[in-house]
Amino acid sequence: MSRTKHLPFILAALIPVLVIVGVLVAIKLPSVKVKPQYNFLYKDDQSYDYLIDIKDNRLQVERRYPDEVGFYDSLKEMKFFVYDVETDRSKRVTLEEAKKIELSNQPVSPDGYQVVKDNGGDGIGFFPILFMGGSDYGVYIKQGKNKKKIELLQDGYYQFEFVGWIIGESSRLN
Repeated sequence: MSRTKHLPFILAALIPVLVIVGVLVAIKLPSVKVKPQYNFLYKDDQSYDYLIDIKDNRLQVERRYPDEVGFYDSLKEMKFFVYDVETDRSKRVTLEEAKKIELSNQPVSPDGYQVVKDNGGDGIGFFPILFMGGSDYGVYIKQGKNKKKIELLQDGYYQFEFVGWIIGESSRLN
């Protein structure tokens, strides 16, 4: 009889624990489903004097104002990075290496993923009062409603610029 006497207290203690576990599962589950197959090239957005484009599946870099001396030329060099989806890591590559990579200029990878800058929130959240207006600024790899925050090697959220998906033989870089 003592077990039934304590049952309301046990349930009262278990409900918050179950809610916390449920919230943690709801937060983690969408990122577990994210399994892209294609690496991508990105750069830090410090190269104001250059136009970046992909033509014939290769990176093209042109001076924005060819006849002028660029102020930023002397301050910053273009920094390119390859994000490896298998290891969840980035590797810095030179402009010459980046030009050798076969790229797609499509915003969506061949397997249906996008790379987006986002605040991480979906507007309302699980508990509207707690999560409304919250932010977790970062770069995410996303397919439908499933997304995963990725860590990049550039100087910040505002400096990130997606260049293209790596396709063909160069899709797996060492």
